[in-house]
Amino acid sequence: RRRARRRRRRARRRLFDAALVGGSVCVSPGSVASRRHAMLMVVFVMLRIVPKVAFLRPTQCLARGLAARTAFGGGGQQQKRSAEGGGTGLLFRRLRPVPPLLGASAAAALCDEEEQKEQKTTRPPWTGVLDKTTCGAGRLKDKVGLGRASGQKVLLAVLDTGVDPGADYLATTPEGLPKIIDVIDATGGGDVDTSRTAKVTDFSLFNEASGRTLRKVDPARWGLKGPKDGVYRVGAKSTQYLWPRDVRERLASEKRKSLAKDHAQWLATARADLSEIQASKDKAALSELEARVNELERAKRELEPTLNSVAPLLDVIVWEEHDDQEEGLPVDDKEGKKKDVARLRGIVVDGAKDPELDKAVPLMDFFEATKASAFHQRFATFGESDLLTYSLKFYGAGETTCVVLPSGDHGTHVAAIAAAYDPSSDENCGIAPSAQVVSVKIGDPRLGTMETGTSLARAIVAAANHDVDLINLSYGEAACVCDTGAFVKKANKLVNNKPGLLFVSSGGNNGPALSTVGAPGSTTRGLLGVGAYVTPAMRKDLYATLRNKRGEKKHNNTPTADQRHSLSPPPSPKGGMYSFSSRGPALDGGLGVDVCAPGGAFASVPKYTLSPQRLMHGTSMASPNAAGSLACLLSALKAEGVAYSPAFVRRAVEATATWVSSENVASHDPMTDRGQGILAVDKAFDAMATLDPKDARLRYDVEVPEKSAGSGAPPARGIYLREPFEVSGPTSFLAVKIKPNFQDDDNVDAIDKASLRRHVVLESTAPDWLHTGDRCTLTYPGRNVAVTVDPSDLPGDAVHCAEIRGYDADVDDSSSPRIPLFRVPVVVAKPRRPPSSQPRSETLFEDETFDAGKVKRVFLAAPHAARSATLTVKCKASSTSSNLKKKNRRRR
Repeated sequence: RRRARRRRRRARRRLFDAALVGGSVCVSPGSVASRRHAMLMVVFVMLRIVPKVAFLRPTQCLARGLAARTAFGGGGQQQKRSAEGGGTGLLFRRLRPVPPLLGASAAAALCDEEEQKEQKTTRPPWTGVLDKTTCGAGRLKDKVGLGRASGQKVLLAVLDTGVDPGADYLATTPEGLPKIIDVIDATGGGDVDTSRTAKVTDFSLFNEASGRTLRKVDPARWGLKGPKDGVYRVGAKSTQYLWPRDVRERLASEKRKSLAKDHAQWLATARADLSEIQASKDKAALSELEARVNELERAKRELEPTLNSVAPLLDVIVWEEHDDQEEGLPVDDKEGKKKDVARLRGIVVDGAKDPELDKAVPLMDFFEATKASAFHQRFATFGESDLLTYSLKFYGAGETTCVVLPSGDHGTHVAAIAAAYDPSSDENCGIAPSAQVVSVKIGDPRLGTMETGTSLARAIVAAANHDVDLINLSYGEAACVCDTGAFVKKANKLVNNKPGLLFVSSGGNNGPALSTVGAPGSTTRGLLGVGAYVTPAMRKDLYATLRNKRGEKKHNNTPTADQRHSLSPPPSPKGGMYSFSSRGPALDGGLGVDVCAPGGAFASVPKYTLSPQRLMHGTSMASPNAAGSLACLLSALKAEGVAYSPAFVRRAVEATATWVSSENVASHDPMTDRGQGILAVDKAFDAMATLDPKDARLRYDVEVPEKSAGSGAPPARGIYLREPFEVSGPTSFLAVKIKPNFQDDDNVDAIDKASLRRHVVLESTAPDWLHTGDRCTLTYPGRNVAVTVDPSDLPGDAVHCAEIRGYDADVDDSSSPRIPLFRVPVVVAKPRRPPSSQPRSETLFEDETFDAGKVKRVFLAAPHAARSATLTVKCKASSTSSNLKKKNRRRR
């Protein structure tokens, strides 16, 4: 390094050396005086000879000159020009073009190592901006082929706040197909009653719903046909609770600024006149001007724009294009009305601002326009100021028109993570760029984008009607009872009855405490719950928190066979769970977090946000990352002709997940944090090739009725012990039921059910404290197995996780990895014993250093009849940060 610094210092002290190489002038900077004189010379040469100037380091400039002289032996005409000014010389040589290899070798001979790296290194890929490699999608594409494992023939339903079809990178797939095939508003917030009819007279139409008269109503001006009898359907819609709050706040702010500017001018003029009148002492004029000033101030308060005042009342006009050939039209058997949605057209316009429909854009039903490739009639924006994209859906022969628009930016961001496509840059592409999307809006803007039971039920129906392959739900709430409710029943029924449908959902953002997973993602039997993981690339590219240190020791991150359930997995400095990611287990003993995926991304957002992309993080982002990876897996399975079912894919995914430890958990790091590990679809694809195809139709449900929430509650999905009386001694569960079920069980022949028989080998991952039998035989009615949990000798103040796994006895054990037929999760949260002395106080921990995101768990058994506890946190002065004051913090 010292020799390199000396070489650079000597090079800086050299005079300017400009070499005219291949039509460019290379200039090395020197002193200020010499640089000023040289720039004049360079500009002169540029105007006369050279089309461009490149400023290089001194050694790079010398390298190019030496390369040219070495390559051509100083041949050709050479022109030497010297200029004296401040002891500075400038040398130009006209040379023939330099072969790139020779030029590079000469540069390597003269430049130091650091400069060689700078020359050879291009801008590194920003893999953490939208992580497409951690879950194995990139490796799967390399293995199967980019055109066979990028989401081809996979339809993804996004149940969220709605997807903006006009957002960046959500227009088409690499194959040229439309990215979004349908947009649906399941909330009912955009529904407009268009059952009223009105006739056009002299191209004018009176809208009874809004009380406005609209002029120039002539479909021919847009190249369309009018209705047969000249009758239009009309309606009106207030945008007070339809437009997103962000849009209304922005428009109100812009109007306030405009009003304040105009008001300031008017007020300044009135006060200037008032000052002149005060000098003249004209009482009448003075009184009038004072009243004018007061009126201006009052008017400003009354005219102050609000969120409701900037939301316009929209006029909606719907008609059916007339066609002379009307034979064969579908007929509604109940009402006898013609229902051809493909011929319906609609206009949505602010009649107060545009009564002549100059800015109106006629639209078709979004799905019908997609099928007809009429992409210009799929969506439009209300105006250039709001940039709010809307679409139309028609129901009941046009009697109900739904104005569909996103209620937030969340849904567009989720869809972009899973399936965005940018033909010019791979960095902006999603995980599965060839997948297509169905947008189902469940976030009701009237409730602050909260979902409702009705919207969730409609969303399930919409997904079933479109025959989707994959559903992503990045929504969730807390629930006291798991695996129950109307939506849960519909979701489980859809997953269990439709072959090849996977349902992925976020686990929640209420961590890091145990049992904070939300419903329905982590509490429903048929859904795959996803936790949020942060990778090193994300820490570097998204948050700028990862810095490579010279001489930093690298850790071996490869786990042994027993480390998945060990109490102390090896530490990993490379990544970890987001601290806010919800942890399991669920209250019914289910694992809660099944797998984890990268939980942050910089992806597309709606146009109205005035930003092409935005950074968001949470399990809402981890779920579409997993969904996009699974879309790649499904497309690869379809391309290879591999039969699969949701349970079949889930078994492979859970068995092949990459187990990783975390650097931000000080205590034990069990499966409750990250489930089976990070999703790895490339390994799952290999594993599914080794599975018996006869199991593709089967799933195995685990039921623990002894741990159910109470009478009428569904059976528990696992065993969860945390009370002192539960962990003080052995506990036996004699009726853990393993129930085989077929996909679409109601339509399976009885002979197939009667012939079902599986020999199963049972294994415990923690034989020291979790016991069961060695083997059993399963038939269609299912059977009970006995499980005994003895946490007596387990250390306290820790979480202990294990599983009972059932393997097919007829499958060769040498296959890697071994894929169990079913898993019975067992979680024991054993507290430390409470102090017996008076007063009951205890030091939980001391000399603990808390880094960013570090989690320290302490489990206490509350003393009998205790109603409150006081926690005292003392911070040493040397470790006090800006977020913690030096005084003690007391919390009750």
